[in-house]
Amino acid sequence: MPGIRASASLARIDSYGFAAAQPEEARGRPARSAVDGMATILGTAAGRFGAFREASVRRELVAAGIYGLAPRKFLGYRILSAISLLATWLWLASGGSYAAGITVLGIPLALLIGWIAPMTIVRRRSRRRFEQIDYELPNLIDLLVTTVEAGLGFTGSLQLAAERFGGPLGDELRLTLQEQSMGLSSNEALRNLL
Repeated sequence: MPGIRASASLARIDSYGFAAAQPEEARGRPARSAVDGMATILGTAAGRFGAFREASVRRELVAAGIYGLAPRKFLGYRILSAISLLATWLWLASGGSYAAGITVLGIPLALLIGWIAPMTIVRRRSRRRFEQIDYELPNLIDLLVTTVEAGLGFTGSLQLAAERFGGPLGDELRLTLQEQSMGLSSNEALRNLL
């Protein structure tokens, strides 16, 4: 029976720790998946024509803790943001009794704000994240010094710290440990930390 074999295979895969997305979840958000698809298409097309610095955008996204968003999709979201803010401005200006000059001046302003706003949000989130990491860093150092002096190895101390700390610092520690377990040396994984 194909259905039984498929569910048995999925159960076996799930036992290894891989959880596939359920079909109900995918059907539950059709509007979001449509916007995601449109952002991907727009970002890919725009990335080919302009001077798009994918590496710097990727660094900004990672610094903000947004690991699952591709830089080209983010570029597409910036384009969608600019277009939607422009459309909102035009809609509001057409219904009011604004002078033509204000309407015309609002067009480039709406495009500019729509283009800049997503990157501003990412940078603000990145700044808040670094502030929170800076705040928790002395506690991490105390924990590492104490556990290493108690005889625990450095990697074991990092694992203990990753379990104890939440938030961005805990996320970064867990990511470092995952990179180590995937084959990077301790020095390379720690260099990638933050």
